[in-house]
Order: sequence, then structure tokens, then C-alpha cells
Amino acid sequence: MARIVQLDKHVAELIAAGEVVERPASVVKELVENAIDAGATAITVEIRRGGAGYIRVTDNGSGIENEDVPTAFLRNATSKVRTEEDLHGIATLGFRGEALASICAVAKVTMTTRTARTELGTKIELAGGEVARIEETGCPVGTTIVVRDLFYNTPARLKFLKSDVTEANAVAACMDRMALSHVEIAFKFIRDGKIAMFSSGNSDLLSCAYSVFGKEFAQGLVPVQYTLDQVTVRGLVSKPEATRGSRSMQYFFVNGRFVKTATGQTALEEAYKNEIMARKFPACILFIDLDCRQVDVNTHPAKIEIRFVQEKPVYEAIFFGVKNALMTVTPISTVRLEPSPQAVIMKNEAIQSTGEQMKISSKSSESSDIQIRVEPVLQASPQKPAIAPEDDFWRRGSLKVAQSENQYHRNVAGMLDAWAPAEEMDVGPEEMPPQLPVEQEEMHAEPVISQDFRLIGEAFATFILAESGDGLYLVDKHAAHERILFEQLKKGEGAGQSQVLLSPIPVALPKNEYALVLENSLEIAKMGIMIDDFGQGTVLVREFPTALDKGNIREIVEEIAALLVKGKKGITPALLDELYHSMACKAAVKGNSKSSEQELISLLQMLADNGEIRHCPHGRPVAVELTKKEIEKQFGRIQ
Repeated sequence: MARIVQLDKHVAELIAAGEVVERPASVVKELVENAIDAGATAITVEIRRGGAGYIRVTDNGSGIENEDVPTAFLRNATSKVRTEEDLHGIATLGFRGEALASICAVAKVTMTTRTARTELGTKIELAGGEVARIEETGCPVGTTIVVRDLFYNTPARLKFLKSDVTEANAVAACMDRMALSHVEIAFKFIRDGKIAMFSSGNSDLLSCAYSVFGKEFAQGLVPVQYTLDQVTVRGLVSKPEATRGSRSMQYFFVNGRFVKTATGQTALEEAYKNEIMARKFPACILFIDLDCRQVDVNTHPAKIEIRFVQEKPVYEAIFFGVKNALMTVTPISTVRLEPSPQAVIMKNEAIQSTGEQMKISSKSSESSDIQIRVEPVLQASPQKPAIAPEDDFWRRGSLKVAQSENQYHRNVAGMLDAWAPAEEMDVGPEEMPPQLPVEQEEMHAEPVISQDFRLIGEAFATFILAESGDGLYLVDKHAAHERILFEQLKKGEGAGQSQVLLSPIPVALPKNEYALVLENSLEIAKMGIMIDDFGQGTVLVREFPTALDKGNIREIVEEIAALLVKGKKGITPALLDELYHSMACKAAVKGNSKSSEQELISLLQMLADNGEIRHCPHGRPVAVELTKKEIEKQFGRIQ
């Protein structure tokens, strides 16, 4: 192993050094990265009390030479960088020489280490950056570092740590990323005496994804392998039908380092354009491998943000790599010509359909007979289910149409940016509204359409055409149904009519979202959604509001989790409105989907019964009126 030396001041000043110890998760990250750089094939991490009380990282790497142990804890001491030129081609995860010095300055640290060429190792104990004890000891090859009482000497920083559960979940999320980034290493994560995560280290990314995120997530992934202009993209991406409500499951690794990259994110989502619905996001575990000299990792203290010398090759490699992967799971029907042993002569051109193939036979005017056979890949769409009773259909949000009628939604053009709720504003106490006179308390707003409406039909599978009095009304189905569901949820009607699911629905979440959902499970239950902990980053949905479609359970829970992460203050009234908006929007009937006459009449009747429904929760009008007089003017019947 290379000797550890302290960098020259000139070289140290060129490094964008910053504070690396923010919380227990950052300690684990730095220590595990050091273990990976040391060539370890097995790494075990154990924490107690969220990591603030105890962290132990054990590896079977190369270890540290006995004489280098004291130097390892000096600032800017590293075995990975020697000169200024080395900073232009960093191939290791760590390189600044700050981690051990920063950790031992704010905690009590014990390290035992041994190399393969020595019989005895070295044990060193430090507290507050000062060496308390150093001696020879017997230990296996590799390094074990124990960190106790993090921030014990900096109470101002200690008080800013979150709860033990939150900090432990941050460490768990860090370990998930480490396991995914190096599938050739066997990782074990022990949390308060229990094994929380284990990866086999068999170099199989799909197997690792299964261990980290569970069976359901792993089954929705397809492999990616593509090389373009010396940039290789490999990994896994989600199938179009396995997309999510946020970008929380997008993992990018550049030369084995977990990073956040706008270039990768944009290329990924552009590859899914016209393949997934708006406001849905793909999941991925993508590795971008390229020359180290084409990447600058020295731009952020946590090394999580990077810069590419040339972004175009990276963008194109990701885009075309993902596109090729998606083509393997979304093939179109194939058409091929085959010689027919005997021409089928029919008076008129005929179509003969069977369960799995469709043959179009005709007699050619030429001497050769040709048979065209179309082999669809997808199975035939199921029959359209029976419509629920008129007075219950729209309230339950159970509109379901045949797969062929919903195909449009899988080909929505373009992708929208991540939707984020408006920031909460600090406002003073609300003023009590003045009491209305008795004679005004019974007054109600006029509905957008009166009870004497007559259904004319449906336009563009999106708008209802109806006649009422002297007006012609165009009603936006989605906007109207969304507002109806929103009002029911806000008034507690959805929560008051929850149904117990016959089979609980598992929902896999990132560790930070998983923790927040469990912390707010009682508030979520008031919304009619009963959630239990299933462990390993997965929650079980046992009850769900009857006003919403059960087909949207996963994406609604994912949306709740994503909004909780953005709010981070629990479920406030403002956040609750955002959640109801999202739940209603996802459960409402979609535009560009045909509806039966009974369904259209049912929706019009609900609008006629409620004068408060004039706009959807996002402010769009639910109906537009064209008066008879205006129409007659257009035709010149009146002046």
C-alpha cells in the first residue's frame, strides 16, 4: 500500500476543502469510501442511537502501515494525491485527507488496523483530535474504526441532529447507495443490533437492487449497456409502467461515485418522452464510466456534485442507452409477408381474427399469392367492466375503461418538470369571518349548470357538451371530477369511508421518505390511508378511501412521501391541501378517455347539485358557457 504523507501547503490550498462531518451519515460515508479505496471485499457498518452514540466500520482491505497510523489523522494527509497534476485525474472516492481529521476532532475514535505483511497491527485512540493512546495489538488484516459520542465537545452542533430514527434512516440511505455503487463488495448494515441490509457482493446489480429495495422494485427494472464516444452507460432503468411519482429513485454513479447530475437526469427523462404519463418519473440505477480527466469531482465538500468537461457525450450516451433498453420492453406489432400455400378467394376483402394472430388474406392480381400476418405483442385488452350505479360512480372514483381506450395516456408527449408545492408563508392569526344575517345563511351559490340540463354528447373524449336553458355548456371532465373528489377529501368524506384492502399493498420508498411516512402515519390515517411498517424501506397500505381509485394507491403514497420530504415539518394545513390536490388529481377521470352516457349524466348531475364547484383545485374552470344569443350572433341571425 502507498505511504501516507502530508500534502504540501500549495497542493492543499488547491483542494476545495470543506466541512465533511455534518451528521452520522456523513461519517459513515467517509469511512466506507476509505474502506472501498483500500480494496475491501467485505464491509460491515454498525450503528446505535442513530449513529450519534456509536458507529463501527469494519473492512478487510489492505490496512494501514504501523508507522503511518498517526499521520493518517493529520489534516490533508492522504495516500491518494501527491501533486497538483493528480487532481486532474482522481480515480479514488477519497482524496482530500480530511475525513479522519474532521471525525476525530468532534468524536471519540478508536482504530485498529493491520496490513498483510505484518503479524501485529496498531491500535490508536483519539478524543477531540488529540491522541490518547497508541499501541501494537493483534487483529485481522484490514481496518476497524469505532466512533463514539459524535459532537460530544460541540453541543451547539449536537442539538441540530434530528431524532435517532431520522439519523439512522439517513445512514441507511447512505448504505443503500454504497451497496449499489459497488456490487462486487459484500455490505452488511447493522442497526441497533439487527441486520437492516445485506448484499452478497456477487457483482450482480439486479440482485443487489433486490436486496436493497425489495422484490417489487427489482421486477420493474430492465438492463442498460451502451458505449458512445468513450462513455459507457450501464445499469438498470424502470419499465414505462413502473414509473414513480417523484425522482427519489434515480441513482447516478460516475466512476463508482454517487452524484447528483442534471445532465444525467435530463437525458434519462428525455429518453422516456412519449413513453410515460406527465408528472411521472422513471427510476434508475445508472453507472457512467469515462476518463477520470473528463470529470471534476473537486467542486463540493461532500463530493456529491461534479462537472463534466464535455456534457454532450455524457448526455447522448445516457439518452441512447436508455432508449435502446426501452425498445426491448416496448416493441411494436410486427408485420411480415409469408407465402401462402393456397390463395383464399373471397368476394370481399375479409379479416380473420384469432386469439393471438390476425390474418388478412386477399388474392393478388399477380401470379404469386401473399399472406400478411400481424402478430401483436400485447394481449387483447380486457372487457370494459360494468359501470357502477349512477349515484355512486363518480364519488367512488372508480372509472375504468378498456386498455385500448387508455392507450393514449402511455404516449403523452413531453415530460413536465417536477411539481413542487408552493412554499408555506408565515401569516398571522386568521380573522374570524363576520356572522352572516340569518336570512343569508340559507343562501347557496348558483351551480354552473341547472337541473334541467340535457346531455348532447362528448367532444374529444375530454369535454361534455350539454344544453341547459339558453346556454350550451362545455364541461371539462377531469377538472370537474377532480374538484368533486377534492371537496370530499377535504370534508373528511373520504377518510370516513375507508375500505380495508383484501390484500395489503406494499410500497417501496427511499429511506428518508420511508421514515417521514412512518413518523406521520397517524396524520395520514386521518386522510383515510392506514399504513403499517413492513421494514426494509417498505410500508403496507391496509386501508384506503373509498372515494379514490385503488389503482392509484402506490403513486398517491409516493406523492405523500415526496411532499413530506419537501415540507419536513409534518402535515401542516397547507401541505394537507397539497396532498388532497394531488390525490384528487390522480384519482379523477382522465381526459382523452371515453366515458359512457350514464357516466356523463352522473357527473353533470353532481355539478348541478353543488354550486360551489366552479373551478378545479388548481384554479381552472370546470365549465364554459355559450349562450344562445352569442351563437345566433355568430350565424347572423340577430344583430
